[in-house]
Amino acid sequence: MITSLICNRLKICAFDCFSVVASGAKQSQGIKPRAHGIALSDKRLLIVCPPRNDADGGQSRKSYASYFSMSGHSKWSQIKHKKALTDARKGKLFSRIVREITVAAKTGGSAMDANPRLRAAMERGRNAGLPKDTIERAIQRAESQEEGALLSEFLLEASAPGGISLIIEGITDNKNRTFAEVRHILSERGARLAESGALLWNFDKIGIIEVERLSATTQEHEEKELLIIESGARDFGEEKDSWIVETDFQERDRVRRSLEENGFVVKETGHEYRSRTPIVADETVTRKIEPLLHALEEHDNIEEVYTNLGE
Repeated sequence: MITSLICNRLKICAFDCFSVVASGAKQSQGIKPRAHGIALSDKRLLIVCPPRNDADGGQSRKSYASYFSMSGHSKWSQIKHKKALTDARKGKLFSRIVREITVAAKTGGSAMDANPRLRAAMERGRNAGLPKDTIERAIQRAESQEEGALLSEFLLEASAPGGISLIIEGITDNKNRTFAEVRHILSERGARLAESGALLWNFDKIGIIEVERLSATTQEHEEKELLIIESGARDFGEEKDSWIVETDFQERDRVRRSLEENGFVVKETGHEYRSRTPIVADETVTRKIEPLLHALEEHDNIEEVYTNLGE
């Protein structure tokens, strides 16, 4: 019964997976099953499925082992929601995307097929409604070494009240000016910049791939989800008309290619920094952190802010 319920939750047929081991979070650490099966903790599920044999004796599916989070994809959802909420301020959003496209073209070249980062930035622009000629000018600016080509990325780490860690990503044409402005925002709200690497070690960089989830029969839906797993996803979930696929960041482009080869339509790719040890803040800390995050995210040169705040 437990096997059926868990397998149904992840759309995996019960006869493909067996041996269920329930345990607490402490017991589940470092699980090394000796056979195909499922290891269940309070938040994560390890699935190891055997290959299925075809009628001719061949194997239609390779073995795989992947961890799947049961807690969702909160940060990516928040980013997408925030983009929708700020649609009335498209000018600021467009400026950020243009900078992102220019930096991607500057660092990896203007050939989209050979530059996954540029392709991702252009997809983001198209999804936001950025005009095609604006995208083309952003690429030309990088190629011609105009003022826009002076743009460079930055990654800052900051400590905030209540043990909150911040990872701040952005793009600027003047790091000295931007860093001074960020320091001012932080200091006004009881936070400060940290040394490089002092906080980043506690965050994993996760690759995100959003693909279309079209209407399909239950069987077709299950087969699609199996293809997502076999493509190398470390986790995935559903959101409206999309699958949100998580990967190790270094594997994101390879997984994307595998998904496309299997017929998936990629809508957008990205990444996020996720804390390894998220904390739950009390109301006092939350009241201090919310205006700080708002002020940072409103800064023109800041692309995204990640924290170790848990849900």
